[in-house]
Amino acid sequence: MKRNITIVGIGMGNPETMTLQAIHAVEQSDLLIGAQRMLDSFQDMQKPTFCAYQPEKIKDYLIQNTNYQKPVILLSGDIGFYSGAKKLYQVLEDYQIDTISGISSLVYLCGKLHTAWEDVHCVSIHGREAVLISEIASHQKTFILAGGNQTPAQICRQLLQKGLGTATVSIGENLSYPNEKIVCDRAENLITYQSEKLCVMLVTHQNAHRYSLGIADEQFIRDKVPMTKSEVRTVSIAKLQLQPDDIVYDIGAGTGSVSVELALQLPSGMVYAVERKPQALELMIKNQKQFGAYNLECILGEAPEVLKELPKPDKAFLGGTAGNMEEILRLLLQKNPYIRIVVNVIALESLTEALKCFQKFGLIHQEVVQMTIAKAKEVGSYHMMMGQNPVYILSGEGNGYECP
Repeated sequence: MKRNITIVGIGMGNPETMTLQAIHAVEQSDLLIGAQRMLDSFQDMQKPTFCAYQPEKIKDYLIQNTNYQKPVILLSGDIGFYSGAKKLYQVLEDYQIDTISGISSLVYLCGKLHTAWEDVHCVSIHGREAVLISEIASHQKTFILAGGNQTPAQICRQLLQKGLGTATVSIGENLSYPNEKIVCDRAENLITYQSEKLCVMLVTHQNAHRYSLGIADEQFIRDKVPMTKSEVRTVSIAKLQLQPDDIVYDIGAGTGSVSVELALQLPSGMVYAVERKPQALELMIKNQKQFGAYNLECILGEAPEVLKELPKPDKAFLGGTAGNMEEILRLLLQKNPYIRIVVNVIALESLTEALKCFQKFGLIHQEVVQMTIAKAKEVGSYHMMMGQNPVYILSGEGNGYECP
């Protein structure tokens, strides 16, 4: 029979906030496992303890100490909310696991603030600074687990820099402990706030924006730089088959119309837009600021060289390759053999080149779509259909083999 283990969410840390079921499980245990802060809450019980939070380390200890029949693993908050339980389930698959949920920091803080939490967007910020601001901008309520090098003051400074200084920020410190502290103010007033390490945040603002796919061409700042038109842009982005946290390259980004739409559709992802013409890059940056595409990084340079140092992409859109299509596709497939790629071309020579490249690199699920768009224009009392250039939209995916 499998040995039994109980994973217990102890809430904020103060034993008084634990459920009776959790308390009974701890009382009946013969071994407590967890980080030191978890174990300190139950030192009066004088139970045998093992200080660890790494799943593999916990498993090894249990294998070496079979005399314990009722071990309990202590986790902070609720076991289903940014918890170590997810990895424990995988590592301890040979054990019979019972679970007891606790009170999460999200539920606790929202209760203290007298606000509902069913419409709160939850994020963790470790290594995701640019994405964090994008997620805040697209949601009216965002709950943040602070930590690492990102303090509430640093986040508030980022909000102020991006024009979100009037957002209301609530900082909860040492929740449930005697020295609990909750501070509420506008982000612009908290840029120097000194917070405790053990803290969470709730950012609220009423100007959250969500753009549907297919922004009108007239909304973009264009000047004389070529731009992918709305209908073609919409179909091309749909062919990328985006996932919420994708990293996407836009190569030959022009005015940034595709880049901006990609970023607005990926509040949890990141877009890297590459453009070799300084004039176009300036327009792209203006469009980025106009639409609040905070998770868009605009890069001046020529592909494929400028792509080498960028993070591994999940998807790539090629709107202009300046004669380097084969080299660009090769690098993309070397960085990610499973990458999904969409290419827009107008000239027949470019279409031929793209088809040859797709065939050479063995892209799978290949598809070619031709779009011919005509839009009505008022001429006196009449409406005349004005045709745009036909556009070829090619799409395909890497076959999983490393590209030479």
